[in-house]
Amino acid sequence: YFTDSTGKVLWDLSTGPLSIGDDRTYYVTQSSGVTGNNITVTNGAPTIYIDGLNVSAGIALHIQNGNPTVRVVNSNTLKSTDYGASGIQLGNDWTSGSIKIVGSGKLTAIGGNLGCGIGTIYSATSGWHINIEDCTVIAQANGSDPAGIGSRGCASCGNITIKNAWITSTGATGGAGIGSGKGGKCGNITIT
Repeated sequence: YFTDSTGKVLWDLSTGPLSIGDDRTYYVTQSSGVTGNNITVTNGAPTIYIDGLNVSAGIALHIQNGNPTVRVVNSNTLKSTDYGASGIQLGNDWTSGSIKIVGSGKLTAIGGNLGCGIGTIYSATSGWHINIEDCTVIAQANGSDPAGIGSRGCASCGNITIKNAWITSTGATGGAGIGSGKGGKCGNITIT
C-alpha cells in the first residue's frame, strides 16, 4: 500500500481486497465500474474513508471484530451477494464491537438473501452497536427475516444511535426498518 503525507493508507479497491487489523487511517477509492473485492476489518479501531465505491461481493464490508469508523465521501454502494450476508456485516461468532458511520456522502448498503442492509450475523449476541451521524444512508434487507438496519432473524444487535442523518431503511417481510429481525433482539434505539 501507499501512504500520503498525512499518514493515510491509500487503497484502490479495484486492485484487490483490503484486510484491516490495526488503528490506522485508510482512504479507499475505486478505479473500475463495479468490483468484487471487499473490505474486512479483523480488529482494531481504524478510520476508513470510502470514496466512490461500487462493490458487489460475497460480503461487501465485513466488520469481524473491532470498532471502526467509516467516513462516507461522495456516493458509495456496498452490496453483499452471499446467503445471509449483510451489506455491512457485523460480527463473527462470539465477537462484539461497534461501527460508526459518518460523513457528508451517501451510502447504499444492500444485503443478500436473509441479510440486513447494515446488521449482525445470524449467531450474533447483543454486543454490536451501530452509530450513524450526518450522512445519507439507504439500507435494504432481503429475504423474509432481517431488519434494514439492526439484526438478522433470531439474532441480536446492541444499541442503534442515529443523529442528524437522512435514513431510508427497508426491512424484509418479518423485519423492522430499524431494529430487530423476525424473532431477534435489539438494544436501545435513539434517533435525534
